[in-house]
Amino acid sequence: MLAVQSQLAIAGAVATLAGLSLLEPYVWVGALLGELGFQLAICGALAALIAALRRAYLVLAVLLLATLLFVWPLVPLYRTTKPTPQAGPLLRVATAHLAGSRLELDTLASWLGRERPDAMVLTGLREDLGAARLGAYRVARGNADLRTLLLVQSALVVPVRERPGAHPVVTVRAGRCQARAVGLELPPLAAYPALEARQRAIASVTELRSAPRSLWLGHLGSRAEAHDLEPFIARHALRDGRLGHGRLASAPGSLGPLGFPLSDVLVHGWISVREVDVKPPLVAGAHRTLSAVLELTEARCRFNRAAPLE
Repeated sequence: MLAVQSQLAIAGAVATLAGLSLLEPYVWVGALLGELGFQLAICGALAALIAALRRAYLVLAVLLLATLLFVWPLVPLYRTTKPTPQAGPLLRVATAHLAGSRLELDTLASWLGRERPDAMVLTGLREDLGAARLGAYRVARGNADLRTLLLVQSALVVPVRERPGAHPVVTVRAGRCQARAVGLELPPLAAYPALEARQRAIASVTELRSAPRSLWLGHLGSRAEAHDLEPFIARHALRDGRLGHGRLASAPGSLGPLGFPLSDVLVHGWISVREVDVKPPLVAGAHRTLSAVLELTEARCRFNRAAPLE
């Protein structure tokens, strides 16, 4: 059995770590600990098991409490969802962060032909792919120096004029309705030198105009529930596509489910997230690809050739 002094030292260290994670809105280190919440929960559970075997009950109690603090924010991601019959049109979307890896057009074209998403966002490109069209897809890009592309099936593009902005935007047709698709790439929260650039990027997307239905796809550089994203999430009344579907870690690709959920699908309006999944990276060194099947659930959106778009 561990000495009481040793138990107190370990318990104090763990309690300090957990306390810092609660200070995320005010302390940058707290934000980093928030990013590591899932990994720290696993470590805490394993350490609690060791403490139980060593009969270090004080350490055990503190470790279990700390583990609970890290697990609690993850609970909504695993809440059960009740499947409903499909009533509205579906949109298949995907987002992939290349992390600076080289992507050949043939590789991308092959993936698009196999998976056939209605809309896809590519972020972290090493270089601009340069194409205005890619087979059946129209390519949109923002006017900032972001290696971000939004690809939408040409047949689904609605001819709505959008003023060029930092992030690519396309209006997508779905049944009798249309939804605004926005491609996002935010600097990573974990990179201290990029925090100012991250704040500017978040402010720019917060100021984008709203739409009755919208899809926001891309690389958030953090988990969607990070505190600094709250103004953006609240301004556009966005919902995290992962809710009810799990963490869906995307980065780095080599860590699989043990990685970080840095890419996301956010939705606004009468849009149901029917499926969300992660797939292998497009190329070696890239993050895992996040894909989702979305349903526009308003009755007015059901397909009718004679009805105008709304």
